Amino acid sequence: MVYSLYKLSTGIIHGSVDLPNEDYIESYLLDDDGNLVNGYVEGSYQINNFQVVDNQVIPYQVPINCILWVREQRNVLLKNSDWTQNNDSPLSESKKSEWAIYRQTLRDLPAQYNENDEINNVVFPDKPTWFYMQMVYKYQT
Repeated sequence: MVYSLYKLSTGIIHGSVDLPNEDYIESYLLDDDGNLVNGYVEGSYQINNFQVVDNQVIPYQVPINCILWVREQRNVLLKNSDWTQNNDSPLSESKKSEWAIYRQTLRDLPAQYNENDEINNVVFPDKPTWFYMQMVYKYQT
């Protein structure tokens, strides 16, 4: 019979053993000091891709560090808006100022979250309008 082993602290499956029966599994559950550190479930599950939660085997999803994710997204948004602050930018001074405020809000964003926050709850600031919309309006009138 194949048994999958999981860490009691995380539930993440980290190995499997093929034993004649359940009576032989105890030695796989204890650490060198005799402490119970592992649990087991019947069946073969891919290591690091499954975890045990409430005695149920479910796919394991690596938790996302919210701060790192926010920084990555923010960096892309900052890079994509660098042009708004260039000397040769077609934006008016008031629009440049709006974009500067937007960019500063992006820089301040990671401080509003901690690493365990859900990324679905992250709120990014709205981008200011840019010159294309102004140009379309200008040429339509």
